[in-house]
Amino acid sequence: MRFHKIAPFALAAAVASAQNTTEGGNLTTGGNITTSTNGTVPLANQQLNSFWTLLQQFGLLGSYSNMRNITLLAPSNEALARLNTSGVAITSELVQALVDYHTLNGTILSSELSNVTSVFPHTHLTNPAYSNVTGGQVVEALMVNKTAYFFSGLKNNISVTTANLNFTGGVIHIVDGTLTIPGNLTSTLTNSNLTALAGAAQQLNLTSTLGRLHDVTIFAPNNDAFQAVGDALANASMSQLSNVLSYHVVNNSVLYSSDIMNGSTSVSTLTGHNLTL
Repeated sequence: MRFHKIAPFALAAAVASAQNTTEGGNLTTGGNITTSTNGTVPLANQQLNSFWTLLQQFGLLGSYSNMRNITLLAPSNEALARLNTSGVAITSELVQALVDYHTLNGTILSSELSNVTSVFPHTHLTNPAYSNVTGGQVVEALMVNKTAYFFSGLKNNISVTTANLNFTGGVIHIVDGTLTIPGNLTSTLTNSNLTALAGAAQQLNLTSTLGRLHDVTIFAPNNDAFQAVGDALANASMSQLSNVLSYHVVNNSVLYSSDIMNGSTSVSTLTGHNLTL
C-alpha cells in the first residue's frame, strides 16, 4: 500500500482545462453517467468540471458506463484545487488508484448512514500496489450533525456537500475533499505518531514481515503505553519482544470498530493465542 500525491502541474492542467470546458449546467439526477439525459450529464455540471476533465484526460470516463450498484464520491472543483501536492510525477496508475478509491461498492444514500455506528464499504481499489485487503481498500462512512463524512487513510475525512445524485449505475455524492489512499505500515505508524511501535518493529526486523501480510488487524500500543512498560521491555530478549508485538497482530481478519462487540468476538493472533474482544 502506497500513498502518492498528484503533481502540481497535472492538477493545474485538469483545473485549467475544466475552466475552459463547454460541458456543464445544473445538477440533475437520473440517466447514465456518461450519456446526456435531457441535455445534461450527471458528472458534467459546474461543481464537477475538474473531476469530469480528469476522467476524460486519462480515459476513465467510459469505465463507468457499465458499472452498477456503486457510490461515487466525486470531488468538487474546489476540492481538486486544494489537493495537497508533493511534486510526484502523475501517472495513469496513480489517477486510476485515486478514482478507484473514490468508487465504493454498493449504493449508499446519505439517509442510510448513522450518527452512532460507522459503516465500512469496500472500494474499487484492489491494485496490490495500494491494497492488500481482500475485497479492496475500505472507507469509513458516518453521519455527523446531519452531514455525511467519509474517513480514509490516516483518518483524514471529507464531507458530502451535495448528496444522492442518482444515475443508472448508482449514486453520486459531491464531496469537499479527496480521500487519502492508505500508506504502508511504516508511513502509517509514523504519521499516526506511533513512533515507538514503528521503532520496535524495525529493531526486531518485523516491519517488512508485517507489511507483506494480507488482511491483518494491529492493536497498536501508543507511545505512552511503551513508556509505561519501558523497564520490563528493557530486560526482555529479542524473542520475547517479538512475541509481545506479534500478540498485538490478528492475522487473516480485518476488524473494524463495528466488528468488535463486548466479549463476543474471538480472534487468533500471530502467536497462535486467542483474544476475546
